[in-house]
Amino acid sequence: MAKLALNVLFGLIAPLVADRLTKLYFMKQSADSGFVLFSGLLETTQHRNYGVVANFPLPMAVIFILTAVAIFFVLLGLIRAWKKSDRWQSAWFMLILAGALGNLWDRAQYNYVFDWILLFGRSALNLADIFIILGLIGLVFTRRSWKMEGRIWKMEVGRRTSDAGRPMP
Repeated sequence: MAKLALNVLFGLIAPLVADRLTKLYFMKQSADSGFVLFSGLLETTQHRNYGVVANFPLPMAVIFILTAVAIFFVLLGLIRAWKKSDRWQSAWFMLILAGALGNLWDRAQYNYVFDWILLFGRSALNLADIFIILGLIGLVFTRRSWKMEGRIWKMEVGRRTSDAGRPMP
């Protein structure tokens, strides 16, 4: 039970807290006090995202329903990975869940998602978005195996098996 608590603490709660703290910090900064790390590449901003990905407008009720459905499937994936003792997939699912909960928290509290990282002068995002993206990339790569053939790395899709251990078509 202690191991489960540690995994949830570091895999879910720590990213959620990091997201909340960074959002609160950058919300309190004035719009003029942002900083530029690489001109036109990476800077801070204050952006209110009332839509979904890329500010695509949807009614708030639809956004909450879609988010709830996504969280449901992430939880199913997390439970399945946990039962298979797949640490990496569990970690990736927890990271996605932390990101989804962080953005859901914003929507529930402010009716928008606060984004504070500006990439390429046009794409606004926050740590929660980064966690979701990293989790999805991690899931893709843990479902694949890489092997060296000559001088070229090739990706192989892992063979799926049924619960009985037989290969699936």
